[in-house]
Amino acid sequence: MRQETTTARDVKQAAREAAAQVSGEVQKGAQRILSEVKGASADFAEDRKNDATDYLDDVIGAAKHGTAELDKKGHARTAAFVNETLDRCGAATAHLKRTSPPDLWQEVNDFAQERPVALFGAAFLLGFGATRFLKSSQGGRAHRPSDERSASLKAESDRRTSEQSASGGHSGSTGSEAAE
Repeated sequence: MRQETTTARDVKQAAREAAAQVSGEVQKGAQRILSEVKGASADFAEDRKNDATDYLDDVIGAAKHGTAELDKKGHARTAAFVNETLDRCGAATAHLKRTSPPDLWQEVNDFAQERPVALFGAAFLLGFGATRFLKSSQGGRAHRPSDERSASLKAESDRRTSEQSASGGHSGSTGSEAAE
């Protein structure tokens, strides 16, 4: 009996050790995967940041070319104001270039804690601007079902009006049909 108890204890101890070893391996594997995911997301964020700053540099360069045209056409004050604004945008772009995404996130977080109303206002303006940009980039007015219905009702009204004028003001429709 004592031999069976010792064997059961040994098996139990071996199972605990095996479970601890497996648990350690799983934790190491999970940490490695998490590290790889963090590295990939950091690379992705850095790439998107670089794309954005390159685009901003292009826009600022094009706008500066436009201010030179303004200056040539006698609008020196406006050109100076726009150039000053573009210089500030350029400084902000340079700051974005040299700051890592986690540091940028921390700066936004600090700003949000210090000035939550300003952050909300900036987010609102950014959202409004993005919406206007997206609407203008659609190449005209977006198609809405209500526009189609309005156009259909107007066409029907025009048709009835032309029928009435052709028949001398009476098309034979009842008042309830005309109200539809």
